Amino acid sequence: MDAGSFRIQTLGCKINQYESSWLREKLLARGLREAAPGEAAALVVINSCAVTGKAVADTRRLARKAAAESPHARIILTGCAASAATGELVKNPPPGEIVAGRADALSELAGPAALTPIAPFPGPAAKTRSRAVLKVQDGCGAACAFCIVPRARGGPVSRPAADVVAEAQALFRSGFAEIVVSGVNLGQYAAPDCPGFWDLIETLNNSLAPEFAGRAAIRLSSLDPGLLGEQAASVLHNAGLVLPHLHLSLQSGDARTLTRMRRRNYSPEGVASWLEKFRAVRPLFALGADLLAGFPGETGEEFAVTLAFVDALPLTYAHVFPFSARPQTLAARLPDQVPAPLAKQRASALRALAARKKKAFAKAVSALPTLTVVAEQGDSPRGLCEYYLDCQVASEPGSDAPRPGERLRVAPAGVKGATILTRRLS
Repeated sequence: MDAGSFRIQTLGCKINQYESSWLREKLLARGLREAAPGEAAALVVINSCAVTGKAVADTRRLARKAAAESPHARIILTGCAASAATGELVKNPPPGEIVAGRADALSELAGPAALTPIAPFPGPAAKTRSRAVLKVQDGCGAACAFCIVPRARGGPVSRPAADVVAEAQALFRSGFAEIVVSGVNLGQYAAPDCPGFWDLIETLNNSLAPEFAGRAAIRLSSLDPGLLGEQAASVLHNAGLVLPHLHLSLQSGDARTLTRMRRRNYSPEGVASWLEKFRAVRPLFALGADLLAGFPGETGEEFAVTLAFVDALPLTYAHVFPFSARPQTLAARLPDQVPAPLAKQRASALRALAARKKKAFAKAVSALPTLTVVAEQGDSPRGLCEYYLDCQVASEPGSDAPRPGERLRVAPAGVKGATILTRRLS
């Protein structure tokens, strides 16, 4: 085993991916070497997630696997589970050190130079993925009944727009064709030089378009439905670099359930009304949602309302989760807990509905004359198009395979399930 080798394993959200990429660059800069797949490493860092009980269990599983594969390694568990779900971890303790606190843990590994005021926003990461995550905000002050994230990451902190623009320029110039603007709660973005999230996106677009229009694009990460309004519609319609894709943390389509969740800054009716007006102007637009099934107190009638609401919405896909009680959250103490099998059954019904909608959307998108695909890493040429759909890319015989991250112009040639079959044009 090389004493200078390391491996980083990441669970959870794009913010964790961003922070793991930063740590990787710091370790490489200190002369360490990233271990090859299957190779024993001297240092293993597991950047954990605490959003669900399964995520905490996955942290334990990865730690035990790391100990088996690298028996002499230093194993460090950091991230949200280490910060906010320590009690769950120590009940059945995994091997390794539990290091609470995001910035402290990363700084301890990366060296004294990392201890700077900008620690929550470490800066450009290397080209290790097909698209780059651009972290603009951290923390949350919303106090939703089901969420453990504020305990793990603290209150909202936003990055100055000037810094965001500078990093986006650096990422595009380094070869990324797409960046994903991400934060823990983008609805709470507010910086001294930029009052709100849509102002930031408008600034990004206007600053970057002269150099990168037609060469690169901006994708938005998960957004609180409370961000929908006139400014959102205007920016999404006019910002040419922003891809036609929204993902909303909707959670439920029933107003009573949302009230118990403490999601009070939007209503199902308001979301539906905004989407109806927006789709009248932009009829072909990818729209995803996070949905939580089986929240405490959710009756059969309330779930039926959510199911009908989702069916009526122009959703093109959904990420559906059965409720998982998180320690020290209000939801864990609420009465009328929904039995886990019933919550899973409801989640399955929502997933089946979302799958049908995704297939229908893929068929509609496949009728377009051309699409733009960012190639992914893998054995067979494929990638995501601007409408957040998986595309298989067929090239001419003898032509070079696309490089991961390369921006491809393709022509749809058919559809298989929710995957678009395409032919490479350039």
